[in-house]
Amino acid sequence: MTDKKLPIRAKVATSLSRGAAALSRATGRGDGAVIGGKIGMMIDPNLLANLAAGREIAGPAIVEERESTSVLPPGTVATVDEYASLIATVERT
Repeated sequence: MTDKKLPIRAKVATSLSRGAAALSRATGRGDGAVIGGKIGMMIDPNLLANLAAGREIAGPAIVEERESTSVLPPGTVATVDEYASLIATVERT
């Protein structure tokens, strides 16, 4: 992932999410992914958008979102912008 500045709220949320997941694993209650994610999202509802911003996805790929599904054919690169929108660029041949 790119080295970018996350808002302080997102940094706190990711730290506490990791801590909750580690405690869940240590107590034998699972891998902690669900509880860690719930805690992170309670602290910063925009956490996933903040973490995804700047991420690139190269086709072929299928990107499933809550409201839509995007198909990226070979030669397509999609980037997630700061608003969590998927911006696709098609390579011309």
